[in-house]
Amino acid sequence: MLKLFPILFLFLTPLFGKNPADQIIANARYASSLNNIEFKGKFKKGFKSTPILLKMLGNDIQLYYQKDGQDKGIQLKLDQNNCTLYNISSGQRSKFPTSQFGASIEGTDFTYEDLSLRFLYWNGGNLLMEEKIKTRECYKVRVNNPGNAGNYKYADLWIDKKSFALMKMQGYDAQARHIKTLEPTDLMNVDDKIMMKKMKVRTMENGRTKSESSLILENPEGILKNTNRPRKMR
Repeated sequence: MLKLFPILFLFLTPLFGKNPADQIIANARYASSLNNIEFKGKFKKGFKSTPILLKMLGNDIQLYYQKDGQDKGIQLKLDQNNCTLYNISSGQRSKFPTSQFGASIEGTDFTYEDLSLRFLYWNGGNLLMEEKIKTRECYKVRVNNPGNAGNYKYADLWIDKKSFALMKMQGYDAQARHIKTLEPTDLMNVDDKIMMKKMKVRTMENGRTKSESSLILENPEGILKNTNRPRKMR
């Protein structure tokens, strides 16, 4: 399948420009953005769940939860080619230390770089192939971490060809070991965009699932369009 890449590249270059992978990822960034919408939800691992509030304000995304009885939060400030993480505590904002990008959130398999989808801002990607995820036709793109922050040296992304929604991510460490899989399992239509309702993250070890967690969002009241119920990934 990889041998088809040169032909695929030539076909997509007129459509997306000199680097089709970068344009596909840019479209995926846009597809994941929403304006002035709040979601209630929870992180879940085993029998433990942590309530959250997610605010999507265009280029400003904020997540709040409680830790040790105190309100905690993180903020993502986005621009065209970059995302910056901040801590929010007691109403004060401070820049998030890059050394903590790969740290677990409340003991779950989610890390801060998973939650921020930071890999969608890594430029210079390579378009590997077109491949199906269940019944969805996807572009498979490989992106390389431009620095040393976080747990991933590179990541493979499956981007839906029609909606440009992220369908799957596999993260690899510096030894090219597959260490994480991130995959939406339920989708919903929000403000005419396809968005995940439930995201499953699996920590991998020697090709097997070591542990897994989920991020589950509730439907935002008064916002959903053209949908009756969440759609299962097929």
